[in-house]
Amino acid sequence: MADEGASTRRRDIQGLRAIAVLVVIANHAHLSGFSGGFIGVDVFFVISGFVITSSLMRDRSTTRRRALARFYAHRIARIVPASTLTLIATVVVARLVLGAAFPPSLASDVRWAALFGANLHFMASGANYFVQGLPPSLVTHFWSLSVEEQFYLVIPLVVSLLAFGPRRMRPHALRLFFAAVIVVSLVVAWRLTSSNAVVAYYSPWSRMGELALGGLLALTPTTWWSKHRGWSAVAGALGLAAIGLATITFSTSTPFPSYRFLLPVLGAALILWTGEHQVSHGPTYLLSRDPLVYLGDISYSLYLSHFAWLMIPQMLPTPWTFDGAPTVETLSAIAMAAASYHFVEQPLRRASWLRDDLFSSLLFAACAIAVVWNVTLLVH
Repeated sequence: MADEGASTRRRDIQGLRAIAVLVVIANHAHLSGFSGGFIGVDVFFVISGFVITSSLMRDRSTTRRRALARFYAHRIARIVPASTLTLIATVVVARLVLGAAFPPSLASDVRWAALFGANLHFMASGANYFVQGLPPSLVTHFWSLSVEEQFYLVIPLVVSLLAFGPRRMRPHALRLFFAAVIVVSLVVAWRLTSSNAVVAYYSPWSRMGELALGGLLALTPTTWWSKHRGWSAVAGALGLAAIGLATITFSTSTPFPSYRFLLPVLGAALILWTGEHQVSHGPTYLLSRDPLVYLGDISYSLYLSHFAWLMIPQMLPTPWTFDGAPTVETLSAIAMAAASYHFVEQPLRRASWLRDDLFSSLLFAACAIAVVWNVTLLVH
């Protein structure tokens, strides 16, 4: 969900991030026609796998140890500030606004989210925000961030281990690794969905294949598409159509992820794989428009903050409802996300003391977790 910076980004990828976060918000706001908007998370997973693997392969550090240190320091600088701010704001605002209606499990949920273990916590507790009539945790959506962080822990280590082999064989070995992860993940998702839908939804094993597909794409040549730009535009259009079809046809009654995650995931993959070689008026042109690119820039904070804006008014003893309420709440979330992006994310992301020193970044992360835990103890 988090990008790697303007210097290495593709504008169409930022636009795709915007589409992903907008369909997620529309789904959580229960807007008609977006019953399958939860697939925006799957689109994010493919993007993350693609961007992170591309970043790792571009790293020109003199040693793998230095490359690992740089990667983890950058991840902490990128992920922790906004997530910490959102968790603290959510639990404090919920206590002030909801009063006696403050969910008793929220403090525990927030602590797990701060540790990037929300998905494991919700698996163990059997939480499921698709259950009608049961209010979800205000940090349920942090499960996807946890899956991404678990992926980020593993992949750099794999890349580092492969560095001991012959240089020309490293990309091939990494492709085989990603392919194996995709196959295992697909089987796990298919089997688990029918036997334990909650575990299947939150499990890193059923989702890692989506991130691995993005990683595989980052290692796959695009030579053919560069020579056939018209066909690349057609492929990109098919990718957008696949995401749109999943958004409007999937619903809470759709067994998911199962094998059905392939529809939006392969759609996102087509866009990522062909985007650099499309004609000027293909999907890349549409995804690269400034409004979508900006929403893509703030999509991480927007994803984090939108859920509380939409859910807290519904959890009041007298729910805050009126015509246009979801619009007001979404615009408020966008404003908060923009503020977070410009005044928290970007300044700390660019701070050399944080992004260039692994010890300092680890200390910062530990302090952030401690602050979140202390806040939950104070308000609980």
